[in-house]
Amino acid sequence: MHQDQTLAIRVYLLGDRFPDAVDVYCAATGADRQEAVRAVAAIYDELRKEDRYRLKALWFRLSKSLAIGVPLAIEWLIAGCLWAWALNLSVFRTAKWVFIGSLLFGMLMAQAIKWRPHARAAGSIYGGLAIVAALAALLVKAVR
Repeated sequence: MHQDQTLAIRVYLLGDRFPDAVDVYCAATGADRQEAVRAVAAIYDELRKEDRYRLKALWFRLSKSLAIGVPLAIEWLIAGCLWAWALNLSVFRTAKWVFIGSLLFGMLMAQAIKWRPHARAAGSIYGGLAIVAALAALLVKAVR
């Protein structure tokens, strides 16, 4: 196993993404899934014994949440601005609450979904809903 593959496994484990770490191990060594699960569990036990593990794990989980939550929040911010414009509401207040709400939802979604392909799929759905909301706001503005 190469150094970059070992680093990827450690990063996934610090970010609480055990299935992704198992996938990297399987690809690196060609081992079957059960053997990879045992090996990654042993790596995880060693990782938890390191100094400042809790702080590193908290940092990686926060960065994972922000990496998924911020782009989604920006998409919803645009939709919120369009709705505020369409309904003649305060743009700053409306956009602020839409941004905060969608950021929190995106971060919670990132923590709940442990496998990267599933997190990307959920993010795509949530981002697609933002586009639909923005188009609906434009339709409301055109009708009004």
